[in-house]
Amino acid sequence: GGQFLKRLVEADILKLQTLVRDVPVAHHVQDYVVRLLQSTHPESTTFDAVKRFIKFGSSPRGAQAIILGSKIRALMEGRYHVTAEDLKKLALPILRHRVLPNYYAESDNVTNDQILSTMLDNVAVSDILDVMTEQNGLKWEVRDGLVRITTADEITGSHIRRFFDINDLQV
Repeated sequence: GGQFLKRLVEADILKLQTLVRDVPVAHHVQDYVVRLLQSTHPESTTFDAVKRFIKFGSSPRGAQAIILGSKIRALMEGRYHVTAEDLKKLALPILRHRVLPNYYAESDNVTNDQILSTMLDNVAVSDILDVMTEQNGLKWEVRDGLVRITTADEITGSHIRRFFDINDLQV
């Protein structure tokens, strides 16, 4: 009996691992992770605290961990897509040990959590997150979680033909 249960659990775990890896991540969400990681590097950030107190920023493995964790969080929240909020919730616990403070941070008692929290509060998801397609005179784009469809004639007048929540889309 116990051996059968063990095999069943192992099989379930393998299925769950496959399911997690199959959760889609939109381009704008991937871009957000890249911008978060770039912001941890003193030579490429716009944040003074990072420039002043961080010696080394996160490696690409930080992005992989954030995306994988976000996929798991999305499934646990009952969604089959990752949002920027998933990333924000997991970025601090994942990045805190992947960023190396410098001497000034230690001497001023500035923690990685303080630096990263400030950075996370200020790295914004871009206004137009992802232009999906432009065909048959229609322009599709995602903005602030809403899909906007605009006809070619309406583009110049900025008239919106249809708005709907991206979470309502059937994939």
